[in-house]
Amino acid sequence: MHSPTPLKRSTRRAALLLPLLLPMPALAQSTPAPLTGLSVESLFRGLLGMACIIAIAWVFSAKRKHVDWKVVGIGLLFQLVLALAILYVPFVQTGFELVGRLFVKVLDFTRIGSEFLFRDLMDVKSFGFIFALQILPTIIFFSALTSVLFYLGIIQKVVYALAWALNRTMRLSG
Repeated sequence: MHSPTPLKRSTRRAALLLPLLLPMPALAQSTPAPLTGLSVESLFRGLLGMACIIAIAWVFSAKRKHVDWKVVGIGLLFQLVLALAILYVPFVQTGFELVGRLFVKVLDFTRIGSEFLFRDLMDVKSFGFIFALQILPTIIFFSALTSVLFYLGIIQKVVYALAWALNRTMRLSG
């Protein structure tokens, strides 16, 4: 008798995992609690979400025995520290707010350009939400912006800086 191929094993594991994950969206769609800060329920929901994502990644991994759980733990710890810094450290909040405002400004440029080109078709109240006119210009604009940043060498520097940081903190490469 032949042993199952890795694809068959992954498919079998996915079939076993799927019934457990199907109720998740329904559980997540329950009436949201008002934003009152950190609660046990929100903490549990976040931990459950992280556990599900890690489980799905592990199920579909080609080499499950080679998963370095220390790296996974360090990555999760880094995310937790970053989240707490964004929420509670004023200068980190300010930095992320500045980056957020920059992106909103870029989105405003896209909206203004789309309104110039399409005039009344951009009015959601008159014509409803038209995907091709509301979303696609943003995608095209960001694609063009990314191409310009790549041409100028900025994207490469950002990727290099992130790769350097990940290599130094978690010994990741590739």
